Amino acid sequence: MKKSILLIIALFSIGTYSFAQFDPIADELIPSDMEPCQLNKNNEVKDRFKTKLDTNWREINLTTIAEDDTTRYHSKRIKYKKGADTSRLIYFVHGLGGNRGSWGAVSDAHDQDYIYYDYRVDYAQGWESGARSQRDFKLASKTTQESMIDGTNYFYDVDYSQSPPKPRRHQYDLPYAIGHSQGGLVLRTLDKRYETGLWNTYDSSHRKFWGFVTVGTPNAGASIAVNQEALDDFAGDLASKLASPHVIKALNQINLKIPFYVKGLDRLTQNAGDIVGKMSHYMTDSILQMVTKEKRDPITRQYSPNSTYLTDTLNHSTPDIAKAAFYSIEEDPIFWRITTYMVGKEASEYATYEANEDEAMGKNMEELRLKYLAEAQAKQTDINKLEARIRKCPWVNTWWGYVRCIGNKDRKKQVENFKLEKEAWLEGADALDKANLSYKVIIGGVDPNKMYALDTVGWMCTKIVREVVNRGGPPVTRLVKTRVSSPSKCTGHQVSPIIEKTLIETPTDATVTVPSQMALPGCDIDFIHEMNEVLDHQNPSWDRVIIRSGVNHMQQRNCDQTDAMLRRIYEGYDTPSFFTLERR
Repeated sequence: MKKSILLIIALFSIGTYSFAQFDPIADELIPSDMEPCQLNKNNEVKDRFKTKLDTNWREINLTTIAEDDTTRYHSKRIKYKKGADTSRLIYFVHGLGGNRGSWGAVSDAHDQDYIYYDYRVDYAQGWESGARSQRDFKLASKTTQESMIDGTNYFYDVDYSQSPPKPRRHQYDLPYAIGHSQGGLVLRTLDKRYETGLWNTYDSSHRKFWGFVTVGTPNAGASIAVNQEALDDFAGDLASKLASPHVIKALNQINLKIPFYVKGLDRLTQNAGDIVGKMSHYMTDSILQMVTKEKRDPITRQYSPNSTYLTDTLNHSTPDIAKAAFYSIEEDPIFWRITTYMVGKEASEYATYEANEDEAMGKNMEELRLKYLAEAQAKQTDINKLEARIRKCPWVNTWWGYVRCIGNKDRKKQVENFKLEKEAWLEGADALDKANLSYKVIIGGVDPNKMYALDTVGWMCTKIVREVVNRGGPPVTRLVKTRVSSPSKCTGHQVSPIIEKTLIETPTDATVTVPSQMALPGCDIDFIHEMNEVLDHQNPSWDRVIIRSGVNHMQQRNCDQTDAMLRRIYEGYDTPSFFTLERR
């Protein structure tokens, strides 16, 4: 596995900084039929780096496999009784490594606007102590069913003082469930068990929900599910390079511009040593929590891309069950944005809808990268000074004869130490520079075997001009280059293509690719939405919605866009009317 990681890093080293070089360009340009290429002498035309959706990526879209059935729902509808203690039950289901608190910030955030009773399902039950309920989907769905039964009991709150016992609350309409990440797959598994009697355990009479919504769910699989060893190695390698013993002392003297809340310190800090030290611990720990073998196998392998569990067993759609899917797209640097919630507070620990800002970590890491480079340069300056002293050190006459500078031995040892420190700073800067792209490969956002597309974006015409610059002097030869739209407009001149290198990338939420999040079998495409809407929390109105992407897998449970997503569900606004709640 370490060899594989080294190979990936080598590919990055080759690919990320391979720029097509062109000849120096003269300061005088011939008028062009296109916009002039305003380039000064000795500038280089380099490839531009931009993100591009790879249209050749084999998108697994399961929405076309089953009939769009979201207009036909279970006919048994219990009507809302105004004035009575009547509500509607909604289950919130967590993802891999989560627990009952994962939806805690928002599950009841709208109960002053809509009439519902939220119950947060916990199918992890003792995750930290090594519980095995997430070993596979059979166990996870069984535990989910049991948790839902507990939720139903809490909902009815039966008064046993009466004879016969009577519930204190009555339910209107049928319950539904909202599942985040792996939780959506657990719901799909349980749905199939209800409908098909799979494993001869459940049938439709056991059903606890009659519609479900997946949020950031790897419906068509997730590469991270089978690349977790690589993720573990990547995290460990990054942590070791950032907190190398050769740099850690100096790192503690560096302050960054943006204060950052660090888990473990329970406070904001600008000290680079604090941030890197805790990042090395908590980021790796967060990843290890999910990748520990006894907790991940075989459940995560059941939703690796192209797994038979997804394509065969779980490729199922229940005709009378309402469905909707929400996905999100995170912006670069995706790795540092999602790391915010590994090193700092978990998304559910923020106040309602306040897990929004995830820019600080990325900006701090870019500033830190520049400081690593500056420290490396400073060490090189120290090396140069010492080596100059070594070269200039005079011969000294001793009792055993002439020797070259008695102090040179210590200076040479110091030079070697400085070289080690310089190399450590450079390795740290390199790790910071490549981290985002390395992470994209691990989660399937970038194919390491097909990372870049080369496109011709124009043509450069080169003409050799001989002219007399000084009267009476010899003629001077120089090159004049002009950018044009096609080779035919360079008649009589040397012509070369201008190549643009583009990273081939599939959008992700920093964990799951967008096509996979969208691929919910049997879900009408009209009921699949991006989480890119922001409403005024105090006066929400769909007439004043702000479109804003940039939501990662962690934020999906508690950010501004979560508010709009839940309101869409509760109002049946471009989602199945089955989900609509009564307003208070």
